[in-house]
Amino acid sequence: MTPDEMQMKIAEMLEGKLKELDLSNAVSSILAKRLDEMGIKRPGDLPPVDEKDWNMSRKAEDFFRGVVFGRRTCVHPTNVKALSEGTDSAGGYLVPTEYIAELVKRLPELSELYPYVRNIPVKSNAGTMPALLTDIEMSWDEAENAALDETDPVFTQVSYSIHRCNALSKMSAELVEDADPGMIGVITELFTEAVAAERDKMIAIGNGSTQPQGLASATVSVVSVSGSITFAKLREIEFLLKKKYRKGARWVVGNTALRYVMSLKDDNGRPLFNGGNIDAGVQPTLLGYPISQQDDLASTEMYLGDLKRYLWFDRRKVTIGQTDVGGDAFAYNQVWTKLIERCDGKLALGEAFVKGVAITG
Repeated sequence: MTPDEMQMKIAEMLEGKLKELDLSNAVSSILAKRLDEMGIKRPGDLPPVDEKDWNMSRKAEDFFRGVVFGRRTCVHPTNVKALSEGTDSAGGYLVPTEYIAELVKRLPELSELYPYVRNIPVKSNAGTMPALLTDIEMSWDEAENAALDETDPVFTQVSYSIHRCNALSKMSAELVEDADPGMIGVITELFTEAVAAERDKMIAIGNGSTQPQGLASATVSVVSVSGSITFAKLREIEFLLKKKYRKGARWVVGNTALRYVMSLKDDNGRPLFNGGNIDAGVQPTLLGYPISQQDDLASTEMYLGDLKRYLWFDRRKVTIGQTDVGGDAFAYNQVWTKLIERCDGKLALGEAFVKGVAITG
């Protein structure tokens, strides 16, 4: 065994021990100092090596030294990327944590529905949340010394059961290395876009059993259009919705239904649809209410209501991680990207929405 192979073997053993004991960074630093005293060189002490001279053995050695001594001591850029601060002993993430945080922060920007629902962090995988069913009703009485009429708000409970949404992508390390400046960054961004789309899909059409409950599976008031959508039918949907929900109401429509209403006009020939100006932050409106488009909705349906009455229960926010050492990734020289979100969603108050059905054109 050559000296270089011996150093790599020592690094492997120490890396496994760090994982086994889950030692803190402070203890790892003490070990690193001791290894320095033993004469095991850090990669930073080694002379620069041209990229073409790097072989898999040297890359592996550099990686494990980075595990022991910290990512800043790595020489090869792939290995620097493969180790993230604070998680070196576990193999780390292949995308810097601040980059992942920025992508997750962008999720609301990519969503049509999720930014408008009520987000509720929860600490268990199932439970209930109180919700107002009936408001307080006032009474009038002019008789002196008469008992006041009792009126109480009526509460109900919204139950939740956390579901897990996940995805896993595997790529060869060669693809990652050859796709400079960063296939992992591209994959991570694609994951983020997929999460945004999936959240909106669940809010719209989730089955409420193995998934969050969507508007399509909730019990709400219905207007049967039974044909082409008209100005009169839109007004019927609008005024079936109670006034107290109209202030925060928005339309939720699919692509086909949106196409149906874009050419509609009122009785005076004025367009009902206003395209807005997305670049200026002005949303499209229909009858003055903003529109959120959700293409997974049935083409025969459209909704009007207050999305704040929809509750999104957040047990574990979106986490995105990458590794090339976990599972079989190391053995197969692969890079794995994993996404996990644990959540549930429910429409807390059915009367906060009205849907039009049987729309054919």
